[in-house]
Amino acid sequence: MSWATSDRRKRLPPDWPALRLACLKRDNWECQWPAAAGICGAYANQCDHINPGGADDLANLRSLCTPHHSARSSQQGGHAWGVIRRRMAAAKYRTPEPHPGLIRNG
Repeated sequence: MSWATSDRRKRLPPDWPALRLACLKRDNWECQWPAAAGICGAYANQCDHINPGGADDLANLRSLCTPHHSARSSQQGGHAWGVIRRRMAAAKYRTPEPHPGLIRNG
């Protein structure tokens, strides 16, 4: 999803540019994605919420490189779409309720 169609920017705190910069500096502009040898360590220019929907503070932010941030966003988008599809399927196959005029009272 591109920024043009996302409401994510509206949900970010007003001091997001400063938080983003503080996160990147704290992580020495290195990608913090877990890897076999520790972390990815590639040049990072993006910030990711470790716990999506969590707090907008440095404890919940990490620096990621573009490929890892794209992979993470794609994974989260796929998960969200799966939740929607399961809800749609459950609604499609639920037992229909009887018409209110056909329900016997007492």
